[in-house]
Amino acid sequence: MVVAGVALGLWLFGPWRPLEVEAQFFRVRNGVEIPLESGDDLKIGDQVFLEVRGSTDMYLYVLNGDDAGATYALFPMTGIATENPLTGDRVQVLPTSRDVGQNWLINSVAEAESFLVVASKHSLEWLEKELAEIPQPQETTGTFRGAGELTAPKTLRSAIVSVYARLRSDATNDQSLWFRKLDISASEPIPPGSE
Repeated sequence: MVVAGVALGLWLFGPWRPLEVEAQFFRVRNGVEIPLESGDDLKIGDQVFLEVRGSTDMYLYVLNGDDAGATYALFPMTGIATENPLTGDRVQVLPTSRDVGQNWLINSVAEAESFLVVASKHSLEWLEKELAEIPQPQETTGTFRGAGELTAPKTLRSAIVSVYARLRSDATNDQSLWFRKLDISASEPIPPGSE
């Protein structure tokens, strides 16, 4: 009986158990938090944060890019206390905890925006190398503001699309890997001359 209980425990909680992740982006507009779904809109001045929970300890990676070519590595990110690996079975709020209240700020005009969330039971060296070449948002008065204009940011096509394609290929037989892409659109016409 004891052996059966130990075997069941190993089966349920062993390293071969698939990684299960719950991830939800939220938009903050005029102080109101609303869950973001594919196809929803973002405006300049909106703030975004992510709530995520994994079934076990995990390494998390978050990228953001738009069709105008701006791409940012949102997590892991220097300057915040939360770092990889994240503790499993616990809701984490990124970029920081709710009591600190820092969010990512939408500060550029684009017709389409994508967020890519990647979770793995193990660190992904190839992705960490990719993220090291992508700028991170800069902190300004309580909100993380993107500042890619002075750098040569990778375009959405070369960063998010290539990472997404590799993940789709790698995930075929890897139950320790989880990822989701969220596509968002602009809610207002883009002003002439701001493209």
